[in-house]
Amino acid sequence: MRPLEWDVRFGTGVAALDADHREFLSLQNGLLEARGRGRGHRVLHQVLEQLIAWAEVHQAREEAMFDASGYPAAARHRAEHARLLASARNLRQRHAMDLERLTRAVLGLFDHWWKRHILEHDLEFGRYLAAAAPVPTVSADVTVDATV
Repeated sequence: MRPLEWDVRFGTGVAALDADHREFLSLQNGLLEARGRGRGHRVLHQVLEQLIAWAEVHQAREEAMFDASGYPAAARHRAEHARLLASARNLRQRHAMDLERLTRAVLGLFDHWWKRHILEHDLEFGRYLAAAAPVPTVSADVTVDATV
């Protein structure tokens, strides 16, 4: 999928709606650009939140225009809005669930690492060293970056 540039053929003739649609393209193109640079997964949640916020505002604006103009296909158009917004919210929920699964997996790894490695193997190694000769020295160049 390639970025899409605004073209006058996309215009509705309503400046506010066209501005909304340009913003939509900007969101889409931003995600495509991030994905092309290998950063799509990093910005996905933020873009999805922005898309949902955009849809809520845009659809409310458009539906108010339906009411004011007596648009005969308003019910069908509203139903399509509802389907699209529900799809975006469903993706957000699935994305959050996937992040929750990932979080649980990482926490499980921390738990396993602590209980099975540090509290077993590393303590066993410490007991070995305590019973043996003096503790070997380790270069001070070995560091751990614990920042998150």
